[in-house]
Amino acid sequence: MSTWEPTASLATLQKRAYIFAKIRRFFEAHAVLEVDTPLLADFPNIDDNISPISLSVSRSSTQYLVTSPEYYMKRFLTAYRCSCYQFCSCFRQDEKGSLHNTEFTMLEYYRVNYTHWALMKEVDLLLQLVLSTAPCSWLSYNQAFQNIGINIANLEGKERKQALISFLKAKEDITLLPFDKVQEWEEYIFSFYVQPQLGKTAPEFVFYYPFTQAALASQHKQDTSLAYRFEIFYKAIELGNGYQELQDSKEQTRRMHSWNQARQKQNKPALPLDPKLDAAMQQGLPFCSGIAIGMDRLVMLATKQETLADVQTFYAN
Repeated sequence: MSTWEPTASLATLQKRAYIFAKIRRFFEAHAVLEVDTPLLADFPNIDDNISPISLSVSRSSTQYLVTSPEYYMKRFLTAYRCSCYQFCSCFRQDEKGSLHNTEFTMLEYYRVNYTHWALMKEVDLLLQLVLSTAPCSWLSYNQAFQNIGINIANLEGKERKQALISFLKAKEDITLLPFDKVQEWEEYIFSFYVQPQLGKTAPEFVFYYPFTQAALASQHKQDTSLAYRFEIFYKAIELGNGYQELQDSKEQTRRMHSWNQARQKQNKPALPLDPKLDAAMQQGLPFCSGIAIGMDRLVMLATKQETLADVQTFYAN
């Protein structure tokens, strides 16, 4: 195939369009409003693991391509307090591979007055519709580790770290792994040992992530070591990341400052905080839960393709 032609076949793109239309009908039936927010933002999403693409739009102004529509959608939620969704083009630096691309399509949606459990049940229905699979299975983060032989429940600090290292030593040479923090060991083992076991026959939810990996999820009310965060996997591929959303503006600012500190330790620049998001949070984000789903991955799995290039009209090489 010569370089000017689309990377996805016409048949696949027709299926992709049908999937998008099917999801829109699903949300219309569930009274969830489709919204449209800017792709170019004055302030970036802050994350210690994700880098935004900045643009000099004038001699004195820098803007950022959104890595997620989250900040704008939370401002919308605060203003109008109604459930909403959107299909959004998102952009992230240094993302390339069969399951990653610098530009990709995200389905992000929020449900007002939904717990994370209620949202997970609705996502289950949506995935059954799109993927034609059985209902999702569910397991906790600790159970996912226990299924591969690591019991980290009720372990903290050095004991938790030692349990992780002992498991890994029996599997591979760990002398070159540049890890120190417990979270780093956990994330490595999750990626290479836990995730390959997830969602083999139907999508699978993993819930109750550690509070150290809360992102912008709210903290568990009874067990403060946990967060109301979940992820969804199918055929070992991460499809979505969801939260019962954090509503505390001061805690959100604290977390963002900690991510900027982590970025600087990785020799990445600190990023400016969004004052309009902070103002909205101080006004009062409604009780809600939200999820971001990678649409290209979802279409890839629904159409039984192998890479994102097979389902994106023009995959940027």
